[in-house]
Amino acid sequence: PAQVTNTDVDATSWLQNISFDYRGIHFVGFDFCARKNGEFLGIPGLEGEQADLHDFPGGTWPWMVADLEALKGRRKGSALMFSHNPMHASPGAFSAAEMKAVAELTASLDGVVHANLAGHYHVDAEVVPAGAGYVSIVVGAVHAGDVTVHLAAVVDDGLEATWQHEIVAVPWPVP
Repeated sequence: PAQVTNTDVDATSWLQNISFDYRGIHFVGFDFCARKNGEFLGIPGLEGEQADLHDFPGGTWPWMVADLEALKGRRKGSALMFSHNPMHASPGAFSAAEMKAVAELTASLDGVVHANLAGHYHVDAEVVPAGAGYVSIVVGAVHAGDVTVHLAAVVDDGLEATWQHEIVAVPWPVP
């Protein structure tokens, strides 16, 4: 975790961003979790926990830009993003301006990024953000009943990484 001065809330925040390569796939996790309740969908008085880019020195957005831009020229499908908040599944994701910035960044990678795996919501969903070049796959938050997990398999032929996804319900509590 990185301790930074969060100018959005005028306080110290601990941001937990991570990236690593495993068997030729670049995994990158982003901390976009809100550090404050803000206006939900831009409606005054309606508060919520939308994602936040944390666009300030030492924040998640500058870290994300540097990490993803270093992937330019890699083969298609060779990167997977993950985050608690979905980046492109509003309401609850980024603002329209933030979603546009993310889409422009990922689109510039020409298919290198396969998907954003996320949670936060209480539903399973798949969203294909216009012009972003990846799919957003959301697994429902656990609150009661079965637990859903996301299983992914990748085949990498050296030219392109091809993915298969499945959301599986696991009975809870375990019988």
